[in-house]
Amino acid sequence: MIRTNTITRDNNYGYVSMKLPEVILVPLQPEDREQFILDNQWAFKYGAQQEFGMRDNRCEEGEEVISRSTIEHSIDGETAETYRIILDGQKVGGVVITIDLEKAKGDLELLFVLPECHSKGIGQAAWKAVEALHPEIRVWETITPYFEKRNIHFYVNRCGFQVVEFWNKHQHGPAVPEEEAGHWSEDDEMLVFRKVVDRPPFRPMRRFKQALPEETCYRILENAYRGFLSVNGDGGYPYSIPLNFVFEDGKLYFHCAREGHKLDAIRACNKACFTVLDEPEKEPGDWWYHVNSVICFGRVAIVTDERERMVRLRSLAGKYFPSGYDTEADIHRNGPNAVVLAFTIDHISGKAVREK
Repeated sequence: MIRTNTITRDNNYGYVSMKLPEVILVPLQPEDREQFILDNQWAFKYGAQQEFGMRDNRCEEGEEVISRSTIEHSIDGETAETYRIILDGQKVGGVVITIDLEKAKGDLELLFVLPECHSKGIGQAAWKAVEALHPEIRVWETITPYFEKRNIHFYVNRCGFQVVEFWNKHQHGPAVPEEEAGHWSEDDEMLVFRKVVDRPPFRPMRRFKQALPEETCYRILENAYRGFLSVNGDGGYPYSIPLNFVFEDGKLYFHCAREGHKLDAIRACNKACFTVLDEPEKEPGDWWYHVNSVICFGRVAIVTDERERMVRLRSLAGKYFPSGYDTEADIHRNGPNAVVLAFTIDHISGKAVREK
């Protein structure tokens, strides 16, 4: 769940100073897919009617400006992420993005706000939330028809994009076949927008004087017995679970059942946060505690290789059971039904907490 409500001018983000509504991005649920498509079509049709009236020749299929197949292709993309935009508990729009982590590049496939909710800053707030959701992305791109003045204004003047290409039958992107582009009319011409984000992927610690060295953070992970895994849960609410874990080969490993809230959340969004505390201590004569905390940001994946799954299960069991016999007995009893999760750490920080 990502919330946002205020925007100021910033050289990195490129936003205009204004007060924005507090919107939430919630992963699209299967039962809401059909309404999402209908809402998207209505929003696009409304925009075309506002610009041109009832001109059918700008529609892809019958009366629709954007076809069902186009929307479904975006939603079902291999790296696609689809979210509902929520304001005050109501669905007010939607967004589809695709992410290429290797290139640190993201594409905005679809973004719409219901017509009755226009001119409230919802689209800008939603885009700010998208960027907050993916701080690791350095380049964002999107396209829009050349005649969509409202979209051009939104991307350039509100979200900090720049126009970098003009696609037409003579010049077009690699995804457009030559034979198709040769038949393009003026109505098919598109503008390509790009935004380069120059900012650190994770926020620096505000109280930097209390920051722990990285090697200390990893040592705490090696010695701690329990931690809290936080994911994006049902309805956009954070879901935090205390878990046993093992830190091994630079990753965190957990185990769980084959189904449940945690796995559903990870399948919907693999980004997560893991927090541990070491044992609190008191100095002689003090009433306050000293404790060190570590926070890891990263991505969670199910371990699918059977050999690795068993290796990690033994490491987990070996950390908590008193003997090798007990470890093997537990694996024999529970191992066949256990799912092993691997947490790849993208960012780690630690803090020395002093209560006084």
